[in-house]
Amino acid sequence: MQISKKGLDTYYKILNCRIVEMPDRLIGDRVYTFIVDEEGKLKDNQLSAAIVKDGDIEDEFVGNIIITKVDYSTGELVELDQSDIDYILNDKNYIEYLTTDGVRKYLTVTY
Repeated sequence: MQISKKGLDTYYKILNCRIVEMPDRLIGDRVYTFIVDEEGKLKDNQLSAAIVKDGDIEDEFVGNIIITKVDYSTGELVELDQSDIDYILNDKNYIEYLTTDGVRKYLTVTY
C-alpha cells in the first residue's frame, strides 16, 4: 500500500500530529487499518483506545485514530461501510476507550 504525500498531510491534519503509524489489526476475523497518531503517548490527556474481544484487550492505542480498510483489488485505503461499523461495534468485537478520569466508553465511529 502506498500513501501519497497529500494523503499523509491529510492524516496529519485530521489527527493533529506529525507522525502516523498504520498497523493492520484483526477485529474478530476482519482486518482493518488503523491510522494512529504515533505521538499520542507523548501528549497529555490523550484517550486510550483498545480492541477488545471477549472481555480481553487485544491491542491498545493512545491518541487519535482513524479506522479504515484496504481494498485488496486496488491496494487503496477505503472508508468503512455500514456493515464494517456494525461489525466493529458488535458486542463481541468492539473498540472502547478509557477517558482520563478512568471511565470506559465506547468509541463513536463516524464516516
